[in-house]
Amino acid sequence: MPTKIALLGSGIFASQFYLPVLLKSSEVHLSALWSRSETSVDKIASLATASTDGDRRGDSSLKTYYGDDGFEALLADKDVEAVIMALPITAQPPIVLRCLEAGKNVLSEKPVAKDAHTARDLIQRAKAICQANRVVWRVAENMAHDDTVREMGQILRQPALGPVLYWHMRQELCVPAGSKWHATEWRTIPDFQGGFILDGGVHMSAILRVALPIPPARIISTAHLHRSHLPPHDIVMGLALPPTTAYTASHGEPFAADILAARIPGHIGQSGPHGSISLSWANAEIPADPDAPPPPAFTFEVHCLNGNVTMGMEGHTFVMKVIGAVGSGVTSRSWRSKVTGLVNEVDTFARAARGEGAQEEDYGKPQDALWDLALIEALLRSNGKEVDLDELVALRGGSNLISNGVQH
Repeated sequence: MPTKIALLGSGIFASQFYLPVLLKSSEVHLSALWSRSETSVDKIASLATASTDGDRRGDSSLKTYYGDDGFEALLADKDVEAVIMALPITAQPPIVLRCLEAGKNVLSEKPVAKDAHTARDLIQRAKAICQANRVVWRVAENMAHDDTVREMGQILRQPALGPVLYWHMRQELCVPAGSKWHATEWRTIPDFQGGFILDGGVHMSAILRVALPIPPARIISTAHLHRSHLPPHDIVMGLALPPTTAYTASHGEPFAADILAARIPGHIGQSGPHGSISLSWANAEIPADPDAPPPPAFTFEVHCLNGNVTMGMEGHTFVMKVIGAVGSGVTSRSWRSKVTGLVNEVDTFARAARGEGAQEEDYGKPQDALWDLALIEALLRSNGKEVDLDELVALRGGSNLISNGVQH
């Protein structure tokens, strides 16, 4: 039987992204809606009952709740087995705990909290409640659930490509003042670090976590604000360093390093999977060129010993490329694939709420969302000094707790 879901929130992401997925999914039944005001919940309810997706067209059984009293009534509703929340970042942690205490399974939007300290406390408190009430809490990070991102991780772990040498991640976006994503109170005057960099940057963290065989362990970066309507920062640029245990001798003939050491003064370098990160929401609004496609707003290039793997994005489509080095035996290919993350995160959560999908247990773990958050926090606070991600995460084992299917 489909999991009976309540959707909390009525903003852009709830109404334009979650709602269509929930109406189409065979894994869930949308039972209820909640928002802070009667006006806002009525608005999203009208979208649900007017939709041609799924079976809710004209359905008067869809329950609506609003405000504090409505929230308590929803928690007491036995027809609601799980909640999906798309609420402002700082509003979510207490609501997560309250829903878990009421025996509801929870899928909360990324980022898991406003900062690593808050996230660690939330995870610790939620873990005890989940165990006592036998409920599930997952964090919705669509990039970590996406088939293409996970496929990239599998490709980069193929022995034929060899180890990752270095990588570059770049995202450049334009957010005009008063535009759809900007014109919400919690984004215009954010009560959390980084503004758009935190809210959107954790997507990039998740790609690094899932795709790279060895994710970053240390960050050196700088953060700035170029456009006054995007406080407190609208760009970060950083160098990502691997764990110290990831360094190896340089690749090639085994005697070469000894020869170099004997003839060249100074330290001979080692190989380690370093990377660069540039995340900007400060781009100018450039008019479209009718004679050329726009450059991709996002690119992720990974350079391996025996070839390169590149991910780009055009709208809601990934543009992928594998290029094998000469004589490597790696097959070169390119392909395009639609994003699947939002559908996957809803469906895997619904199955987990029913106690199904054991093979999907590594999806949506709050500890992973904490790592995603910690990476962005490190980029924001470094100011040219090295920040250790394990210290921010403060979980024994550090990156070993990252559940992307491979232990590092």
